[in-house]
Amino acid sequence: MSSYKKYRGFTLIELLVVLALLAVIAMIALPSTGRLIESNRITSLGNSIIGVVTTARTEALRTGSSVSVGPVNGSYSNGLVAAVVGGAVLRQSEAASGNVAVTLNPLNNSSSNPPVFRPNGLTTQSNSAGAGRFHFRVCGASGSNGIDIFVSAGGQVRSDNVVCP
Repeated sequence: MSSYKKYRGFTLIELLVVLALLAVIAMIALPSTGRLIESNRITSLGNSIIGVVTTARTEALRTGSSVSVGPVNGSYSNGLVAAVVGGAVLRQSEAASGNVAVTLNPLNNSSSNPPVFRPNGLTTQSNSAGAGRFHFRVCGASGSNGIDIFVSAGGQVRSDNVVCP
């Protein structure tokens, strides 16, 4: 009978090879995870903005009062707030986080005043005789995908994907 015992398990070399493979996979996956997180932040914030704009229009029609969609603390990246003009706050979106930024881009109008939904549900720019159409752009890092949220003069909301500048 032999005194040699068979040991079960892995050798040190086998364990080191597995660890090296896991390290390579992790180096490939981590940058993709960062892009996925930013993409989810952009989508979430875009959906939140659509919710605020839709709430503002609905409340303007329901209550027969003007409702504005303005920035929180002077910046749309801090969030959007729907409020009855001269009255109560109805809804507020979350602030942008990470590299994500939000901008208001009036269409056919040079005014950058917060948009207002009139009691009939149509939009206008405060203190302006412009066409009342506007859009929000939610963007992350340059070259990444973003979202444009368009609001027509009639108050209809649509969104499109865009490549951020």
